[in-house]
Amino acid sequence: MGLKGNKKEPIVVTFLDISLDQLRHSRMLELYRRQHNESLHRFTEAGKSVKWVPREKLAAYLSDQDTLAFDPDHVQGFIRYGFDKRKAVVSTQKTITYDKQKYTVVVGAEKFSSHKSTPVQVSCCNNKLYIFEPQKDGVFLGEALCQQRSEKPKSVVEKSEKRLKQNEVEQIAAYLEARQMSVDMKSLIACYRNGLTFDIAKAVFENNTKRYDRLVAKLDEPDRAGFVRFNAFAIDYYRYRRNQLAPGKASGP
Repeated sequence: MGLKGNKKEPIVVTFLDISLDQLRHSRMLELYRRQHNESLHRFTEAGKSVKWVPREKLAAYLSDQDTLAFDPDHVQGFIRYGFDKRKAVVSTQKTITYDKQKYTVVVGAEKFSSHKSTPVQVSCCNNKLYIFEPQKDGVFLGEALCQQRSEKPKSVVEKSEKRLKQNEVEQIAAYLEARQMSVDMKSLIACYRNGLTFDIAKAVFENNTKRYDRLVAKLDEPDRAGFVRFNAFAIDYYRYRRNQLAPGKASGP
């Protein structure tokens, strides 16, 4: 039931065979927002039931404000819309070629077709691509990471200015790099696509860290230690996954 003034009226909900893209271009959402924001509604404010028009209420509030303060956490997601964008294509393998480097979609991959390439716009920041719909005001669709191999492990997590929120693959990579691993991003992304999460990565590492130390101690080439650690980690993860998928087994990492 809907509420019109003080009277209840029935509302008929109809199934609409319409895609999100068609919905955005139909003006239906725009008309709904206008209808909601410019008409009178009943609200509960400070324990009392009152009536007001959202648009008028907002205008009155803004007229009394000299400065608006925003919580960084509330606007962080909008920062990515401010970077310069370029045309690109997401392939059927969910990859993007950008400046002669290949990136793999790790966030929002399900939004892209496995049968035909998808035109998009991308912004590059911190060796990562932010993916948007191809039109000028296109909405955010996902993120892609470069497959380039890291040159050396990071012994200390570098302190820097607060950046855009990392996706889970970046969080896993940073965790492993801080533990003396040279992360092969292509291999890590493959693990992620096969079910690796941050919590699982942490558990696998913690349960095998002594083995990694023993492997490194036997090396004749210390410079390879980071790669050896990561390769051993990848093997341990797939072993863990096989154990989890085996019938009647639910063993830990």
